[in-house]
Amino acid sequence: MAGTIPDEIGKLSILENLGLQFNTLTGDIPSAIINISTIVEILLTSNQLTSSLPPNLGLTLPNLERLHLYNNSLTGPILSSISNSTKLTELDLAYNSFSSYIPSTLSDLRNLQWRLAYNNLTFDSSSHAMRTFLSLGNCKYLQRIELSENPLNFVLPTSIGNFSSFLDHFGLENSKIKGGIPDDIGNIRGLNFLNLASNEITGTIPAIIGNVPARAANFVPLSQSITRRLNIMIDVAAALDYLRGHSTPIVHCDLKPNNLLLDEDMVGHVTDFGIAKLLGEGDTMTNTMTLATIGYMAPEYGLEGTVSRRGDVYAYGILLMETFTRHKPTDEMFLGELSLKQWVQRSFPHAILEIVDGNLLREEEEHFDIKKDCLPSIMGLSLHCSAEAPEDRTNMNDVLVVLNKMKKKSMNEAVRIK
Repeated sequence: MAGTIPDEIGKLSILENLGLQFNTLTGDIPSAIINISTIVEILLTSNQLTSSLPPNLGLTLPNLERLHLYNNSLTGPILSSISNSTKLTELDLAYNSFSSYIPSTLSDLRNLQWRLAYNNLTFDSSSHAMRTFLSLGNCKYLQRIELSENPLNFVLPTSIGNFSSFLDHFGLENSKIKGGIPDDIGNIRGLNFLNLASNEITGTIPAIIGNVPARAANFVPLSQSITRRLNIMIDVAAALDYLRGHSTPIVHCDLKPNNLLLDEDMVGHVTDFGIAKLLGEGDTMTNTMTLATIGYMAPEYGLEGTVSRRGDVYAYGILLMETFTRHKPTDEMFLGELSLKQWVQRSFPHAILEIVDGNLLREEEEHFDIKKDCLPSIMGLSLHCSAEAPEDRTNMNDVLVVLNKMKKKSMNEAVRIK
């Protein structure tokens, strides 16, 4: 459906469930909706809604349990009045352009699951406002905190170990987190997914964290060598080749860093098959209405909803670029006409060393020349994987062969993991 959400919806005085997700609705969220006191869930995910949240959102919604506004273009602050909806358990405002401080009153909602990633939110630097984060320790049934891709700009406190033992998912990727990882984080017994990728974290990884899969391939510390990163990408390629090799091939459809795990031995695993597709015997493609993640999504997937056997290969190529340049396809420099792929393409092959992660190459290091010669081959492979036309992409079995040859060559020439 297209168009705007009509104000007349507010006349549905006993409405409980409003589900308009996955459309192309534009305009703002009518203030009339927030006057329906009976409403339990408002689901407006994946539209093209703009403007800010309706004033006083929450004051007249005593029964609201789920507010899902994920993947729109909403702006302005997150209103503190939301906390007046005391039954609220799911707040999903990710992938918008909300800004300003995260309201301290949200921590009063003891059963709330936070999903506020990919906005422009922060905690006030004052000690009072920092208590907003610390007060999450009072939410005894908290299962999910997702605050990735926000400029939070703070140090993880030692009291983080007091968070709920039910906490399963803790996402703080690329959030300007500084300092070290507190040992007490190991006290969160139920934690299965921890994502601290792309921050400014220093020091060592606490030994107790070894029981927690580190979510996202770019959790690899800055000091990790070319060989270590290559090993991780070989693990991912092997997983995709395995999925493709079934009698009923599986297409993951949403390969990205957040859907990769690194275990305590830094072995990469592919996870989250929520929108995966099965291809029948002999089929090369199928269709879907579910969108993958922008930046990693193959062109045919976004334009036509076509899922092909080589759609995952495209995403893998982008991942390969990201792993060795340490730039994400969603970085600010790629929000205009220039994409990560085009940036790599323009630099290939002669200027590749100017765009790869500077932590990979230091002239004073042993075997500098051998490492330097390896990188153009890796980036060339990433471009072959991310070709526009599916038939022009390298198949995953060949990718695996090429990467293993690179690994063998580097080992033979004494390039060691430091």
